[in-house]
Amino acid sequence: MSHFTSASLIMFAVAALGITPAQFESHSDATDSAPPTSIMDFVEASPDHTNLAAALRLARLSEMLAQPGDYTLFAPTDSAFATLPPSIIPLLLRPLELAEILRCNIVDGAQLRQDMLDEIDADGRSTTVSAQAWCASAAIRADDSVRIYDNFGASALVTAADQVQSNGVVHVTDSFLLPDPSDIAIIAAYPDTDPNAGQETGEAGPDGQMREDRTIIENLRNVPELSKFLQMIEATDWAERLDSEGSFTLITPNNAAFASISEGEFSRLLEPEQSALLTKLVGSHILRRTLDLDDLRANLSRGPRNFFHTSAETGDAVSIFAAGNAAPRVFDESGRSYDVIEKNLAQSNGVIHVIGGILRPR
Repeated sequence: MSHFTSASLIMFAVAALGITPAQFESHSDATDSAPPTSIMDFVEASPDHTNLAAALRLARLSEMLAQPGDYTLFAPTDSAFATLPPSIIPLLLRPLELAEILRCNIVDGAQLRQDMLDEIDADGRSTTVSAQAWCASAAIRADDSVRIYDNFGASALVTAADQVQSNGVVHVTDSFLLPDPSDIAIIAAYPDTDPNAGQETGEAGPDGQMREDRTIIENLRNVPELSKFLQMIEATDWAERLDSEGSFTLITPNNAAFASISEGEFSRLLEPEQSALLTKLVGSHILRRTLDLDDLRANLSRGPRNFFHTSAETGDAVSIFAAGNAAPRVFDESGRSYDVIEKNLAQSNGVIHVIGGILRPR
């Protein structure tokens, strides 16, 4: 491994997925004639960010940064890949783990350079940069620019600020923002999964009503105690995805979790006018991987803590605490947490974990 650079590993991974340099050149030519309209357009059109474009595609974050939204991307240049710590390099070929690392460079909400400088000056020292993942870096003033110290103990200087796009802003940096080493150890310990992972170890579904040869949606339709959340799913586009091939984890509130919501409020939530809110609420319960909680507990025991941090399909943070013989507990963005009532319910396209509460996105 020592004769590979980080950048060459990324490009090797991209080549393995069948994405050729010609494809990148073709896209670049198309965007040269018009200004970028999204953060992803900017990255792909930039001659200094070819490796970052490849990494975002490999980590399946490119679609999010190409769609309407409100993000800040701290965009490391190609030369920044050569400065990555050795412990990061093996993870560059693992899309799920790479995504967790790259999310340390993505912030929800557009933060302009002057906004950050004003917050730094108001505090007198620094301001916190809270990324989509569990990373929280400290930004300080560097003359008229910003330098950000990450959880790994290194820093990244903003070398070109305020590249404003239709869905947020890009700040070019000379280095990556990374999680702290203990979180890297947990990311590295958790194995990649495939669409069939967890099916052999799945427990019997509620009252034996779930079958491993059915999709998530097919099984939910046969479980009356999960009917409320199924209604929410079927009022969104998530229903089609959760009924197709793939590898998903659905963290599903049971009907008892809706006790605090009146029937009138629940009905209004299903109305077409609430489509965007409902889509985000449902999506905050979906992970794009098959997450076996028994495997997770075993892997967390190797690290210094018993938390696993990840992101839902919506980009909202989800944390899972799994230690000893206690039931795993799921935390949402707001800090609310709920015990897992039934875990590892195997599906043909993933796994379901049932909880007694509703996760709340930001």
